[in-house]
Amino acid sequence: MSYCGCSLRQSPPFPPCPSRELLPGGVRREFHTATSSISSTPMDCTCSAAPGSPPARQESILILPLGALVSMALVFIAHGAGEHCGPYDEIAETLKKEMSLLVFAHDHVGHGQSEGDRMNVKDFQVYIRDSLQHIDLMRSRHPDLPVFIVGHSMGGAISILVACERPTDFTGVVLIAPMVQMNPDSATPFKVFLAKILNHMLPSLTLGSIESKWVSRDKKQVEAYDTDELNFHGGLRISFGMQLMGAAARIERAVTSVSWPFLLLHGDADKLCDIRGSKMMFEKAPSSDKKLKVYEGGYHALHHDLPDVVESVLKEVTSWIRERLPDTTLPSSQGL
Repeated sequence: MSYCGCSLRQSPPFPPCPSRELLPGGVRREFHTATSSISSTPMDCTCSAAPGSPPARQESILILPLGALVSMALVFIAHGAGEHCGPYDEIAETLKKEMSLLVFAHDHVGHGQSEGDRMNVKDFQVYIRDSLQHIDLMRSRHPDLPVFIVGHSMGGAISILVACERPTDFTGVVLIAPMVQMNPDSATPFKVFLAKILNHMLPSLTLGSIESKWVSRDKKQVEAYDTDELNFHGGLRISFGMQLMGAAARIERAVTSVSWPFLLLHGDADKLCDIRGSKMMFEKAPSSDKKLKVYEGGYHALHHDLPDVVESVLKEVTSWIRERLPDTTLPSSQGL
C-alpha cells in the first residue's frame, strides 16, 4: 500500500513514540510539509496506549521532510466503503505539490488496517464522530489554517454529515461520486421493508459484494482494486446496508439547510452511487457557492478512472480549493 508517494512497509525498530492522544477510527496518516528538523528518512511510527489504560487502536504517522515549508490549509480525506485511505495518495500528492496543503486521513472502523468487523458498524454516527475527532486533533495543532474535506462514495456521505454538524467550521467540501441517496430503482418501498425485517431477524446475512468492474473504466485500476488485500471483497451485510440507508435519509433531510461551499463531481455511468443523489443535492441545497460537474461515461472512482478524467478531476479539485483559500493564510506550527 502506498500513501503520499511513499510505500508503507514493515519498519525497522524506532525509539519509543512521544505520548499522543489515540483517537477512535484506527490507522491515521498525515501528509506533512515538515520543517527541516525532521529526519530525511520516512518514518512509520506506531504508538500504543499507556500501561493500565483501555486498549487503543494503533496510530500510524508517515512524516515526509519537504524543507522549511508551511501548510496553507488542512484537508481531511474520507474514503469509501470497503476500501481504505491508501489509494488517495495521488490526490494528497497533488494538493501538497500545488498548494502546500496538509492532507490527512484515516481508515474507518472496520476498514483497511483499523480494527472492527469488516465493513460493518453499529451506528453510522461512529464514522462522523471519528472524523470530527481527527479533524479537531489536527485543528488543535494548526489552529490558524482553514479546513477542507474531500469525500468519495460513502466517504462523501460522511463528509456531508460532518459538515452539517458543524456548518461554519469548513471552508469547503469536495464530493467525488458521493453516496447522497439510495438508488430508487433498487431501494423500492417493498425492498426497504423486507430489508428491515431481515435486519431484525438475520442482521449478519450478506448480500452481493461491490462489483469491481464498476469502479473504473481503467482495467489496471480494477486489477489494483481486486488485488489490494486491504480492500474488503466480501458481501454487504444487511445491517450495514441499513446504516447506509439511514445515512442517506439523514442527508435528504439535511440537504435543504446546506449553506457551506461544495463541489460535486460525478460520472453519469456510475452504477455504485446514483448520480441522481448529486443532482438532487445541487438543486435543493441553498448554498450560494456550489458546483456540479458531470463526467460523461465516467464510472464510480473518478480519481482512478481513465487518465484524462483523472487529470481533470485533480485539476478541478485543486483549482476549486485554491480559489477558496484566504488571501492571507497564516502559517501554523508544524510540530506533532
